[in-house]
Parts: sequence; C-alpha cells; structure tokens
Amino acid sequence: MSETPQGYSGPLPAYYVQSSTPQTPNLGLTLVGIDPIVAYNFVLIDNNSAGSGVTSLNTLTGALTLAAGSNITITPSGHTLTIASTGGGGSGTVTSFSAGNLSPVFTTSVATATTTPALTFALTNAGGGTVFGNSATSSGAPAYTATPQLGIPGTSTGTIALASSTASGLYTITAPANAATPTLTLPTGTGTFAVTASAPIVLNATTGALTAPTAVTSASSLTSNAVVLGGGGQAVSTQTFLTTDGAATLTVGIAGGGNGVLALSGNTSGTATFIAPAVAGTRTNPIVISNGLSLPAGTQSLPPVTMGGSTNSGIWSRASSTIALVGNGSACLEVSTSGTTFAYMPANGTYQWTSNAISNSADTGLSRVSAGVVGIGTGGQASIAGSLQLNTITNYGGTATVGQGVPSEIVLSDLTAQSAAITATNIIASAPRTGMYKVIWSATITTADGVSSVLGGTNGFQVVYTSPTDSVTKTTVPGNSVTSSANTTGTAVGGVEVIYAKTATAIQYKYDYTSATPGQMIYELHIRLVAL
Repeated sequence: MSETPQGYSGPLPAYYVQSSTPQTPNLGLTLVGIDPIVAYNFVLIDNNSAGSGVTSLNTLTGALTLAAGSNITITPSGHTLTIASTGGGGSGTVTSFSAGNLSPVFTTSVATATTTPALTFALTNAGGGTVFGNSATSSGAPAYTATPQLGIPGTSTGTIALASSTASGLYTITAPANAATPTLTLPTGTGTFAVTASAPIVLNATTGALTAPTAVTSASSLTSNAVVLGGGGQAVSTQTFLTTDGAATLTVGIAGGGNGVLALSGNTSGTATFIAPAVAGTRTNPIVISNGLSLPAGTQSLPPVTMGGSTNSGIWSRASSTIALVGNGSACLEVSTSGTTFAYMPANGTYQWTSNAISNSADTGLSRVSAGVVGIGTGGQASIAGSLQLNTITNYGGTATVGQGVPSEIVLSDLTAQSAAITATNIIASAPRTGMYKVIWSATITTADGVSSVLGGTNGFQVVYTSPTDSVTKTTVPGNSVTSSANTTGTAVGGVEVIYAKTATAIQYKYDYTSATPGQMIYELHIRLVAL
C-alpha cells in the first residue's frame, strides 16, 4: 500500500512503492545552474519513515517554499522544477567611462559616459604646409613640422622616390654627399624636365648643361592680348614684375620686393617715371612723378582734375596762365599769371562759415547785396543780419583817421516806468581805454503829476567819472543839462555830456526828479555811451 508523502500533491511516481525498508528516491528534479550538492538534497520525504529522510533544511522544517533570488528563475512543469540563472558567470555596473587623447594626432570625446558610453575620435588640425614625423637626428616623438628631413646627416642619405603609373621602378631625388654642392640625380645619365612633350628642358649628363626649349619671339606666334617684354636674348635673367588679375588691373612690381616703377622713355633721351609709394592707397604716401604733368584746360563744369568721384568740382584753367578751383561747377577761386589772387562767384553766391570744422550748416557769411554793396549775415545770400567787429579803422571815406578811427557805441541803457530820482549808477563798470567819451541821453514823461512836476528836478542829468590826469573822481556841473516843468506827456528833454575818462574806471550817471505828489509823475530815460 502506498501512502502519499507529506507535502506532495498529485499522482505518485510509478517507482514510488512502500516497502519494509522505505526509500526516498530522487524526484528527478532538473536544477539548472544549481550547485550539485544543493541539488542532491532536493528529495521526496517519506512521511511513514520518520527519521529515515531529511526532516529539515538549514533549520527549516515542514513545508518549504522555494523563492527565486536575484537573477534566478524557478519554473514548475509537472513533477519538474527548473531553476535557471540569468546572470551567467557574474555581473557588475559601469558608473562612468572616460578616454584620453593621442596628441597631436587625435582627440577623443565620450557621450553618455554613465549609461551607454559612445567613444568618438577626431583628428587634430595640422598646420598648413606641415608633415608628421621626426626631423631630429635622433629618435623621438613625432610632431608636425614645416621643414621635414629625410635621412640623418653623416648616417643616412635622404631620398624621395616617385613611382610611375605606367613603368616599373622608381624615380628618385637623392641628397648629395656634400650639401654645399647640391646636385639633382636623375634616374638615367641624361634626363629631361618636361615643359611640354615636344619641348622639354634637357640636362646633359656629361657637361651638366641645362638646355631650355626654344622661346617664341615672333609677334605672329603670340596669343592675343599677350604682353611682349624685353629685347634681349633668351639667356637674359628676368624676374616676375608684371602681373594681371585677369580682368582690368595690370600691376607693376611685387609687394615686399621694391616699389613699382613705371618708366616712359623719351623720344630723345631719358625716361619719365611714376614711382609707387612704400604704402599704397593713402594720402600721406603719394606717387612720385619725375617730370611735370600736363593736363587739358577743361571747363568750369568739367575740370580736368577732380577728386572724390565728383565730375564738376576740382581744378581747371579758366584762361591763359590762370588756374581756378571749382565747386559744383560754379564757384571759383583763381590765381592769375601776375600772382594776383581773387575770387568770383555767381550773382547769388555767398562766402560761408560754420561754427566748427565738421559742421555743414553755415551760420555766417559774406554776400553781394548789390553793385558795390557787401552784406554780412547769417549765411544766406544778401543777408545783412550779421555784425562786424574791428579793432581800428585807419581810413574812413578816403580820409586817414586817428585813435580807433570812428566812434563806437559801446553801452546802451533803456529805463522805463521811473518814478524817483536816480542816484549814481554805472553806465560801464570799466572803461575800455583812456580817452574821450560821449554820454547821450533822452528823457520823457509818460505819466504827468496831477499838480506839477519837474523832469530832471534841480540838478538834471549828470555824469560821474575819473580823470586820467589826476585820478580824481569828477561830476559834471549841476544844471548843465536841460530840465522841464511842463508836466505833460508831450514833454521830452535830452543832451550830450562829453568827458575824458581813465581806462579801467567806472563811468556813472545821475538823474534828478521833482513831483508835487511824490511818485505820481512817471518818466523814462535812455542812455548811450560812445567811445570817440
């Protein structure tokens, strides 16, 4: 009789039969990736044979549960448990990846270094005209160099070999034994340098002579627009000096090789030269011309010498032996053969000035108003809104003058709504020079007193000044001026006081006032100071 083992469900294996000596046969479990010792202990426990089989596992008893750990799977199938490992022979985690550079050949870069590293190589730029190698005479790290060296002096001979695509063997250029006497070794005793297949440069191995192909010298054999240079033989040494940009520019000379010179041969002797400056294209480095420059006379609207792209502003010859500056085809400044310089402009022309050198807006000008009349203004034609400042006029109206030449009005004062006497008040705080001065004054009533008044009061108009002779302050005599008691708005008085004042001293005035009702009579006073 068979009895189902404890913890086992389902039909028993055919080979499980109870006997007097119970056995616990292996259940045929397939344990993939499990240690053989562990696999051996997975057996079916016979419940009727207590103590005859394994009753505990690592201190665990009763029904056990198999749990899959990290990277382990347990798969039941019928009476079989398949235990598999997914990690293979071990596992780990890469946290960061980096790579170095191989200077000066390439550099590296790493993308996503902490997850899925991607390594990239980039070639390092090499200097123009350089090769990678070692030009030293001993072994060492290679580097880029513009002066590569093949071979080591005193040890090995440097050789450049050139292979032919159509023939076997190599064409070599080999360094000579003595660097002081260089030679070019050709592959055969006699060689050629191909210029064209029909006209090569030929080297004679016996004499060492280098023969050039026949040069074309006939004009009929030259291509159109070709430049024909020189009249000597083929053996004459020449240097490149005349070049073209293939379009419209022909260049004489080479930058850094000397200033370009264009020489024009004269009919009888000598040459006329145009010599380029050391630094071209600047105003401070002009072209040097050995001879005079003759130009056509031109016209006022089309002068022969123009600047800045303008066609009607420049220099022209208005008449025989006369040169003129033209602006916009009209305004001119001329110099004649007699050396006389004069200017003439059209009828509405104006000589103009600006407030500074860079302004284009004129604010001052001289212009022709009419025949024999010049206007000083603000820049417009015929403007007379300006003023003239002179130090001395030595001749006026055809007569020689003395002093400053003509009187000059230097101070003006216009007082209105005056209702009292005026005490000593400056006309000018400092006289500009020692000399004669005129003080011209005029007074009038604007509001009469209701009873009576005296315009000028008792003393009238007086002048206070300092004498240059004794430096004493003097006052003109009271009553020397006109007063009026008419007390009407039609009343007006005035006069002139002449004084001889000292330079740098004050010239003052006073004016008296009388009104029956103080402050009721109102007047105005106008004063001019004239330097004689």
